[in-house]
Amino acid sequence: MRGARERIWALGYQLGPGRMYQPAYKKLVERLAPQHGNLLDVGCGPGWLSIHAARGRPDLDCVGIDTSPRMLELARRNSQGQLNCSFRQMDAAEIQFAEATFEAVIGVQTMHHWTRPEVILAELHRVLKPGRSAWLLDVDPKVLIPPGWLDRPGGWPPEALLRRNWKRWSLGDQGFRGMLVRAQALSWSVRVEHLGLYRSLVCSR
Repeated sequence: MRGARERIWALGYQLGPGRMYQPAYKKLVERLAPQHGNLLDVGCGPGWLSIHAARGRPDLDCVGIDTSPRMLELARRNSQGQLNCSFRQMDAAEIQFAEATFEAVIGVQTMHHWTRPEVILAELHRVLKPGRSAWLLDVDPKVLIPPGWLDRPGGWPPEALLRRNWKRWSLGDQGFRGMLVRAQALSWSVRVEHLGLYRSLVCSR
């Protein structure tokens, strides 16, 4: 029964947010994805950020990790066999890559799911190359929706509904401040930036 619920939830995400946020994913990778090396997409869901980052960047290998096998099924299907894009079932608290593997780490709307944030932050620090940055993005429920960041035919869903969902599926102000303090406790520099819909912890090793 649990597997059936997870499959329905993953499919609903694919058809809903996974479609609506396509413009946001494209804008994020334009800004954040390197041209070469390795990119880690933390909590990749149906894989769209990795897929958009891999397109047009033949020297970039994109790896998406998630704990949900159903989401990973969708990600592999969405990638349509793209050679420089792969997806693995993996807990971000136990990343199965060597130290200093990745040119960049991106995590979009994943921090509110973390049950061991200190451990995950330490793992992201470990696998990131020196001098590189991890961008950990959380939607800001108070932000004015910038033009071109969401695909909302006919204005649906309305902003009021989006904001209610964002309050539920984000860290919120207190949670974001708490994550900032946890990140600052590690031996990397941390700043906060706003990018489109998101406020982000930019953690540089």
